[in-house]
Amino acid sequence: MLLDNLLLHPLTKTSLLRFSQRPPHFLMISGGRGSGKLHLAENLAAHWLELKSVENLRNYPYYQHVQKEPGSQDISIDMVRQLIKSLKLKIPVQTSVKRVVAIEEAQLLSLEAQNALLKILEEPNPGTSFIMTTPSQTALLPTIVSRAQHLEINSPTLQAAKQFYGAKYSSTLLDSAWQLSQGRAGLMQALLEKDSEHYLKNSISSAKVFLKKDVYGRLLQLEELVKDKANFANFLEALNRLLTVLHHQAILKKRPGQLLKLMASRRAVNKMQLALEENVQIRLIALHLILNLKL
Repeated sequence: MLLDNLLLHPLTKTSLLRFSQRPPHFLMISGGRGSGKLHLAENLAAHWLELKSVENLRNYPYYQHVQKEPGSQDISIDMVRQLIKSLKLKIPVQTSVKRVVAIEEAQLLSLEAQNALLKILEEPNPGTSFIMTTPSQTALLPTIVSRAQHLEINSPTLQAAKQFYGAKYSSTLLDSAWQLSQGRAGLMQALLEKDSEHYLKNSISSAKVFLKKDVYGRLLQLEELVKDKANFANFLEALNRLLTVLHHQAILKKRPGQLLKLMASRRAVNKMQLALEENVQIRLIALHLILNLKL
């Protein structure tokens, strides 16, 4: 059963069960980075299409996965136009949901692309369901958001994670993964399974290496990271998560000197993340990070 293979907060599970039984024509899944939005969307799509697994879904001709192309800044109007054109093709299957379109990180849709989608969302083709994933509904046009039914991913507790994984992982490993992921199921699973393809898993490894280096070594590492804004943003998020875990450990171990340095370092990383969102020059952000990190 779909729900049996997913670590879910009870509120999220209740909503998911409702949508699994009554598929809407447009569902928006929101949750923080690393919460497992796409994984949840794929499992739901496979269930709607009466497929046995997500692996079958990825090769299924009537499932379309729309995402930002490598090197581009957004999901373009041209991609959406191609999608709309493909939806005109008839589907020779008898399931109640005949086709599913999943739009990953829908907040990356350009304004033109969002406006182009409005008509198809207002007048959907029979048997076609849309799933959009996004960190926040506020990142999309209100006219898009108002047409969707909504599923919010809440983070499961550490106790729930331990019950879900049982004896598969040690309590120490589960504690560490839960703290680093801040309870977000997608990232937590990637950390536990050592999934090298998860964007934040690799960034956390990079952040751990970064903190062990001297100033010169950090400068060299940042010189590579600033070449790609998305990778640099992932690195800052991973660094923030790692510092949060170290901060909690310093509190538990009553290390006031380290605690002050960690608090200052977390504030510095938070400021750098805000600066990146405000499109401050990336190399300048990296320089400020080097100068203000107290560890």
